[in-house]
This record gives sequence, structure tokens and C-alpha cells, in this order.
Amino acid sequence: MRVRKLPLMTLLGCVSATAWASSHREAPSIAKDPAVDLTDVYTFRSEQSGHQVFVMNVSPAYQAYAGPNWYGFDDDAIYEMHIDNDGDAVEDVTYQFKFTTRDYRGQAGLIVANFPDISWNDTDKKFQSANADVGKPEPALAQTYSVTKIAGPRRTGTRTEYLTGGLVAPPRIGPFTTDGGAANADNLENMYQAYTALANHAIATKDTAKFFAGPRNDPFFVDLGGVFDRVSPRVNTSSPPDAAGSVTGIPRDALKGANCLSIVFEVPDAEVFGASGNTIINVWATTSRPQAKVLRTGGQAGLTGGGYVQVSRLGNPLVNEVVIKVQDKDKFNFTEPKDDVGNYAGYVIQPQLAFVLNYLYSGAGGATVPNLITPISLGSDKVDANARADLVDVFVTGIDGVTRHPNAGGVADKGSIKAFHGSGDMIRVNKGLTAGALGIAADGNGGAIPAATPIEGWPLNGRTLRDDVVNTALTFLADCRRLNGLAVLDDTSLENKYDLHGIWANHSVEPPTSGLTPANCLLDDFVRQPDKTPGSASANGTLASFPYIDAPHSSYYAQTKFPTYTYP
Repeated sequence: MRVRKLPLMTLLGCVSATAWASSHREAPSIAKDPAVDLTDVYTFRSEQSGHQVFVMNVSPAYQAYAGPNWYGFDDDAIYEMHIDNDGDAVEDVTYQFKFTTRDYRGQAGLIVANFPDISWNDTDKKFQSANADVGKPEPALAQTYSVTKIAGPRRTGTRTEYLTGGLVAPPRIGPFTTDGGAANADNLENMYQAYTALANHAIATKDTAKFFAGPRNDPFFVDLGGVFDRVSPRVNTSSPPDAAGSVTGIPRDALKGANCLSIVFEVPDAEVFGASGNTIINVWATTSRPQAKVLRTGGQAGLTGGGYVQVSRLGNPLVNEVVIKVQDKDKFNFTEPKDDVGNYAGYVIQPQLAFVLNYLYSGAGGATVPNLITPISLGSDKVDANARADLVDVFVTGIDGVTRHPNAGGVADKGSIKAFHGSGDMIRVNKGLTAGALGIAADGNGGAIPAATPIEGWPLNGRTLRDDVVNTALTFLADCRRLNGLAVLDDTSLENKYDLHGIWANHSVEPPTSGLTPANCLLDDFVRQPDKTPGSASANGTLASFPYIDAPHSSYYAQTKFPTYTYP
């Protein structure tokens, strides 16, 4: 049975005037610096047995037509993925990416960088372009990268050169430049396949590890337009929903058609899980810039100096957007997970979003739709019986017996927030988590799930590209404590929920009571999955094999030639 859902209501306009798009432009300072603005972090099991995948995306809402200076990674910055494998919220392993740009445009007097086209030289194993005036058989503007693996603290630990000379995939421009030639101009599938074949040459390997850097279709999805317009999402009110929409219109993925820059890599478990027998890691990403930059006159390049200063960080989705208040959003980006409890825990145990949702929906204030939900617990400003300890599980410590590291502290000492040792904003991964361990025997449609089936899905375990984190975060914040949209099997479409009662059964947090109005568990923005790139065979904007994120959008799609394509 399909259940009608309520519209998404957030604290936008009431709490934050920045963003509600996982981490797109979420804080005042980083919104001005898109090349290092982390938008999303994902981590999940690889198609390759015994390997973990890590993804960090930057450059929010990258438009496909943003030439001739296409988006790129910043040579001055470093991009880092951190892994804590002993439960102290301090990195034990870091993969550091550093980029280098080759720019020959000035030598040839070129207006555009990729003239007349980009192709692959299989003999020399590099991208090439027929820039005869440059005297070099390669694109006039291209990027490479190196990867350094650091054991221990990111700045003082043991550094090992892991990969050098990695190629950044070229921007996707159109059929004449990157998509296989003029013969493909009228065929979306051929353009897609040609670019994919070109970009896949940028996949680098070291033993069984794989690396990719370059433009991708932004996999995050949310109806930003409806949310930003005084939290008035577009809700299809007819039952069943009709194609014409309703009074408020049809919900639309605001990031449909948008790209981002992605760093994707997968490495053997032995590199990141640490001590033998450990199955749990904590994951987050950061970007950093040199401490100082001096601008110079006369067209001279600026100078940078000093140590690296962290300017963006991201673990769980939506934390800086929905949980952290405006006055601390920049501070959050500059600080580390190990300090989160002391800095920001009050925002979790007494979430401001609860006030907003109650005001709009429960009848507690000037409700938009009164008495639709059971009033949400407002929490407490101290760690006591009234604190929102369920949110502490999701955003701070990990769930006991599921992804909380055995060395990390929990909620046993409710008298002090300092009790949460080894906690902070990190995505938690348990590579050994199974359906049997969670007490899950069937999917949302009643189909049996074998006990040994691996379980992934935020916030239970990691974060996959298809997780509906907006819906899930809202249901948790609304005191529902159920997880929506957990993809247990690739061919299972879940219309219902997993009731996570069993996860909290031997936990200090009580599950929802029988008197809780089901509407609390049905907050939604009605956007279901990432958009697929036109021409892709993917049904949901994700790929079954590395690099897992769909190819980027092209600026060439012509509405006159492809009238059935729905444009963003």
C-alpha cells in the first residue's frame, strides 16, 4: 500500500539563509570559494570484494556550459579524505590529493583550451589535442594529480607517495570536442558512450586500488526551489499523483542538470580498517588552503605561503545546514570532529528544527497545517532524560551495536556532554553489518531478506549514492526514528519503512510510542533519486561499476533535437 506523504518543512528562513543541499554553499565563507566547497561525502562497499569506496565532491551546482574556463580543482589547495579506525575521532589514515594545472593557452594565443577536440593517445597513455601551434600533442589546459597516503596525524604523520601523474578527466563539452565527433550530434546515447569511454581513461590504478578525478553528474537530489520559497515545497496533492501536478506544482530536483567535481577512490580494507578484526571506521573529508595569499599588480600571478588551513569539512550530510546555527557555520568548517562535542553538541540535543516543525505542523504556534503531527520533542540544553539522544546516535556517536566504535563513549553518563568520547561529525561504516544483525528479515514490500545480506545506507552504515538523506534526516529530526529508503538489494524498490525498533531495543533511547502520529515519519520533499545523465543506461543516476557516479551533463543538448528531454 502506498502512503501519501507530507511536504518537507525545514528551518530555512527561520534558522539559516544559506543552503539545504547536503553541503552546497552551506556557510558564508565557503560559499565564496566553490573550488574547495565540499558538497557531499559518500562511502560504501565496492563491487570489488574486500574494498571500500570513498567519494568527495566539490564545486556545487557546476553548470555544464561554464566555459571557456571550465571548472577545475585548485592547485593551491589540498583535498583530503580522513579515516579514524580506533574510535578516537582523530584521523589514523589520510589520502591527500594535490593537483597541478598545465596551461599552454598563452603560447598558442588560443581563446579556448580544448581546440579542436580531445581524444585519447593509447600509445602515450594521455589525452591529446591537435594544437599544432602549441607544439605539444596534448590539450592546452589540463590537470594532473598526486595522491599521498599519510599514517597518523594529517600534518605530522608518516607520508607515503601513493600515486603520481593521475589524469583529471576532461570537461564534457559536446559531440565535436569530447563526445565522439559530428556523427554523434543527433544521438544522446552515442554522445554519452563516447564521452564515457574518453573519461574512463582517467581511471588510475595501483595494484587493486582505483582512483578517478573529474566532472560528474551531481548525485545529490532535493527540491531546493520549493524549500527556499518560504518553505513552500511543491506537493502533488492528487491521489494518485497526476502528471499535471497540483496547486503547488510538481516537485523538481534542483540539481537536475548540474555537475560537480568528484574525487572517487577505492582501496583494500587492510589499508583503512586498521587492527585485525576491526570492522568499524569513521570517515570525513576536508579541503585546505595556504595560510596567506598575496595579490600582485600587472597581471602577475599571486603568491601563497604559510601552512595549510582547513576551510571546509564534511562528514554526515546536512549537519552544517540543518543542525549548526549560522553564527557557528564557518567555525564548523574550520574545526575537527574530535572537538565537535564541546563546540556544537547543544545544537544536537536541543535541535532548533524541532521548534520550526512544531510551529508549522503541530498546532503549537501559527501552524501552516495545524494538528498534523504529534508535537516533536524539543530536547534539552543539557544531557538528561529530555535530551534528543536519538539525534546524538545519528549525528554524533553512531548507533550502539551497529556503527559505534567499541572504543568510543556513549550516553551512559548523562550528566555531562563530555561523556561522548571519540565522537563527532563523521560517517560511520561497519563493513560486517548484515540484515541478521539488525533483525531485518523482510524488505518494505514483504520480500524475504537472507540474514547474511550486507546492509548499507545512511545513517545506519556508510552513505550510498542513492540514499534519500533529506527524507531520512527529516524523519529522525521529527522524532520518528525510522529509516526511509534503505537500499538492501539493488533490485528492491522500497515504498515502506524499516521500523528500527530493534536497533534501540537494548539502548538508552526509547523507540516511538504507539501514540506517535505516523505523519511524523512521512516528512518528505518528494524527490526520490539522482537524475540520470541523458543517454545513460542508468535508471537512477548511479553506475554499477567504478567510478559509480554518472557521467557529467553536456552543454550541447539541443531542445530542438531532443524535445522529450526534460531540462532543469
